[in-house]
Amino acid sequence: MVDEVELLDRAPNVVFCPHPLMPARDRKMIFEPPQPGERLDAYLARVVGRLPEPCVVMIGDRRVPPEWWPRIQVKPGTVIGVAAGVAGGDGGSDVGRIVLTIAVIALSVYTGGAAAGALGFANGTMAYAVTTAVVGAMVMQVGMMAVNALLPLPTNDLSGLGGSQASPTYSLAGGSNRVRRYEPLPLVIGTHRMFPDQACAGYTLYVNGNDQYLFIAYNFGFGDLEITDLRIGDTPLTDYKDVTVQWATGSMPSLIAGNVDTQGGTVLTATDGPIVRTTSVDTTEIHIDVQYVMFRAGNGGLEEYSATVKFEWRPVGSGTWLPFTSADGTASWFGTTENSAFLVFGSTDGTTVLGSASRDVWRQTLRKTVAKGQYEVRITKVTADTSDAQTTCEISVPAIRSLQPDQGDYAGQRILGLKIRASGQLNGTVNQLSGLVSHRLNGVATSNPAKWFKAFALGAFIGGRRIWGAGLSASRIDLAALDAWAAWCDAQGLSCNMVLDQALSASTVLDRIARCGRGSKTWAPGLLSAVWDAAGLPAVAMFSPVNIRKGTFNISYPSEEMADELEVSYINPDNAWQRDTVRVPPNATNVRRTASVELLGCTSTALAGKEANLMYAQNLYRFRSISWETDAEGLTVRKGDVVTLSHDLTSWGEAGRLVAVASATQLTLDRSITLKPAGCWMAVCRPSGEITYHRVQVGATEAQADEVTLLDPLPTTPATDGSPAVDWR
Repeated sequence: MVDEVELLDRAPNVVFCPHPLMPARDRKMIFEPPQPGERLDAYLARVVGRLPEPCVVMIGDRRVPPEWWPRIQVKPGTVIGVAAGVAGGDGGSDVGRIVLTIAVIALSVYTGGAAAGALGFANGTMAYAVTTAVVGAMVMQVGMMAVNALLPLPTNDLSGLGGSQASPTYSLAGGSNRVRRYEPLPLVIGTHRMFPDQACAGYTLYVNGNDQYLFIAYNFGFGDLEITDLRIGDTPLTDYKDVTVQWATGSMPSLIAGNVDTQGGTVLTATDGPIVRTTSVDTTEIHIDVQYVMFRAGNGGLEEYSATVKFEWRPVGSGTWLPFTSADGTASWFGTTENSAFLVFGSTDGTTVLGSASRDVWRQTLRKTVAKGQYEVRITKVTADTSDAQTTCEISVPAIRSLQPDQGDYAGQRILGLKIRASGQLNGTVNQLSGLVSHRLNGVATSNPAKWFKAFALGAFIGGRRIWGAGLSASRIDLAALDAWAAWCDAQGLSCNMVLDQALSASTVLDRIARCGRGSKTWAPGLLSAVWDAAGLPAVAMFSPVNIRKGTFNISYPSEEMADELEVSYINPDNAWQRDTVRVPPNATNVRRTASVELLGCTSTALAGKEANLMYAQNLYRFRSISWETDAEGLTVRKGDVVTLSHDLTSWGEAGRLVAVASATQLTLDRSITLKPAGCWMAVCRPSGEITYHRVQVGATEAQADEVTLLDPLPTTPATDGSPAVDWR
């Protein structure tokens, strides 16, 4: 259950908006009560200073012309709105008569604080119903942005079902490593398990006669990243044997050749002739994989059989074939163990003898370094093919690789180089490697949505080039508001943990981050800022039939039936970072309509439950939207503000007349009204049309009464004013 509402006691005395067209820019809320007997002009001069010209001044819901300012005595408890008017014009134009229409959206809450509190709404938030009883025009506190305005339902298409490229992290088919050409590099927000992009074409080498090693690199994206808990599938990388890991930032790890082209080979026989392949342009190193099975079945068992193979090369366009040779040190075999040095080719005429006395398949990789260029490679079986049924001689060249200089731009990117023995422990390539990644801001890992909103708005640069984020200058961002939002997010335990790996606009990313912080972006102050569902916001303006434009008050209802059940999906770290769901209400029966929502950025079961409650409460208690239009009075109001609203059409308020006034604080009405413990305000209208606002004394329990006590006395009484009490309302 929530505490009693305190909003009305915290209302500012003055709301000052110095910018005529952007009410939120440099807006000030002044909590400085007037001195006894202080006039309006002196009061504004004291607390505001020099006023803009022209200037619009509102007291409650009434506009006060400048000529009245010296004659009006400011009373405690009133909210004064001061806004710069629109100046300018020429000829016969009258800018002052131009109607500035402000659309105001509110959501009606009629169930009371008990239901809202039970569903997790905080005291004083836009999502909390604040109802108060008043006399003359009873008002109700409403949040201009409720759940569906401030926190729109997420519309994330991460699986690729909507036509976009599927996310490697959030794909319904499961995470995987892919070469995503011409797509954005991944960016981790907060902490998340991610499947990095494959940073180059993986390749294999053979050592020790049979052992195959995989060489591959993975790109974890931009930023100051802390990467732990590397896994292949569900198995920790540390559980594999013969693994070498090398990290690099801004470059490809030296362990890996980042630009490798692989061509397929074929079976090598003397009858079919040599295998000839052309390397890629700018090749600097050539790898040739050789595979063979050789033996002769003798009377005493298997005997050794051998064959001679010749390796030659030449630059493209040259007519002369040159032998692979060990004389100049450019040709060698990869070593007998994965860490050993290269083995000398052992020939100067390009020939080598392959032999074996077992049915095992033997594999080796021959390496040759060359000057940068394009080459042809020829492999020839010198030994004639055998037709002996007792002899097996099968030789093939599975692959020929061309290694070229890596010209990739890896600025600011965190890259993992991986060398792992594939024989006996891998089934193909490694395409499900993942790591737990924490992105640090200023050296500290954080998941605070507001801090990430600020970081993404500022963006990141290397050498003057923007690599991620909106790239706005600090002068275009409301840094103070974002810092306040960050403190609120910490207090609420809100977090944002996601992987951005799709083509998205900066605006969309900021919206997704803001949604995690129960807020939304706004340019209302003339700067990039945010509004969020904070508690204890003061009411900054009052709206009633006095200042609502005729014919604009509207109440809208949804045209479709609301969902009986809400299913919210999120990423659950306790479930191997897989999708999980929570349902509200739990254990629901007779469900006819279920709504499904994906909470991108949520990695907490507890937080997913709170957000599900918040969204489901919208269906139950905030399904009506109220809109109205106002003139210049709306200049003090911006998206996210709390206002007071009174309207007889909806019975939001109780109207009556005074029948007796015992004193400036003791009033008798012509009917009973409801006095609620949450607090009541009374708007009293004199026969002259002047309206004053007063707090009403209430008890610990709800009560009906036709006699009330004001906490703020009337400025005058019917007896002093000389008018009948019944003409007051």
